[in-house]
Amino acid sequence: MEDDRGLIKTLYNLLVIEGFEVITAEDGESGIRKAFEYMPDVILSDIVLSRISGYDILRILKANSKTASIPFIFLTGKVKEKDKKYALELGADEYMEKPFEYDYLLETINLYIDKKESQIFFYQTVNDLLSDKKTLAFS
Repeated sequence: MEDDRGLIKTLYNLLVIEGFEVITAEDGESGIRKAFEYMPDVILSDIVLSRISGYDILRILKANSKTASIPFIFLTGKVKEKDKKYALELGADEYMEKPFEYDYLLETINLYIDKKESQIFFYQTVNDLLSDKKTLAFS
């Protein structure tokens, strides 16, 4: 979620070239709607947006069990330490100040996707092990 159309276009092109499917939103309301509709692997958001702030978006998504586990990365021009601290306290996974290195952003996105895939594999393995239990009945 980003209101800077130039940055949206740049990030979109960069991420598509890297093989990502990208869904964009220019304001917080449409971003929240799209997060619930598409359930993305990672969310990138600015803090300063029209209609609803990135902080409020993060609060809403982290409060809902369907979206709470989606990694949330702020890309922002807010460079004060108190802003970063507040974002991380709310549950942001990363806080990147603009301008940022595109390579670092790609590494970070891939890290969170890999982490999420590992968690899914772990829970599937545990569920498989639990479902292998044999049930016996005695009379």
